Amino acid sequence: MKRSKREDKISIEKESLKKLPDPVTVGAIIPSAGLGERLQGNKKKQFRNLNGKPIVLHVLERLIDSKLLNYISLVLPKKQLNSVFIPNDSLVDIKLVEGGIDRKSSVKNGLNALPNEVKWVVVHDGVRPLFTKDLLERCLLEACHTGASLAAFAITDTLKLSNESMNTLQTVSRENIWSAQTPQVVRKELLERAYTDFKGDNSEVTDESSLLEKIGVKSRIVLSNKMNVKITTKEDLLLAEFYLRQENKLN
Repeated sequence: MKRSKREDKISIEKESLKKLPDPVTVGAIIPSAGLGERLQGNKKKQFRNLNGKPIVLHVLERLIDSKLLNYISLVLPKKQLNSVFIPNDSLVDIKLVEGGIDRKSSVKNGLNALPNEVKWVVVHDGVRPLFTKDLLERCLLEACHTGASLAAFAITDTLKLSNESMNTLQTVSRENIWSAQTPQVVRKELLERAYTDFKGDNSEVTDESSLLEKIGVKSRIVLSNKMNVKITTKEDLLLAEFYLRQENKLN
């Protein structure tokens, strides 16, 4: 039976949603210039060892190994610009970029270092080393369809609102409440417009999706899980070490 034009159009649209962008049009920013004060020790958290190598190097290598992008801006503190070993056999163009005074400024510096060929920007925390290629692919696909996406998982714990004395005031509904993670993927021109148009306090911007929200751009949630942990405390580091051991056993 011959299909209608409408059915052909729907088929083409569905097929287009399966297509990842050409890696030459994708660049990543790894914001890793923070102080890392919550993870105690004589090293900033992004340079602490996880399974024998710095946490931020795990992130860098996973992005390279994904083969989903051709450019990376690795944003580091000024005094640590040469603290990370950069693989010299990689086909990915990696630039070391000096960080700013806060996350928003650091990501902007990384954005400015990406070449004109880049149309899609992946932002991934330098202390979130256990993301998977599958998660990155799904974030890219969703952003290609909607313009912006972020990894997140649904909150399952009971949420409490307290006063300053830490006395409970009420239980907060978990409905439609998500814990935001990275990767966050956005069309480059949207992110550039957000930096141009938003004139508010930088402290209001805790990630790229919150910056996009300031100019009225919504990001589509891509399902993730707690294994994509952000290492900010000693407990997080222990958890990441456990997850990594389990991942290595499966592989």
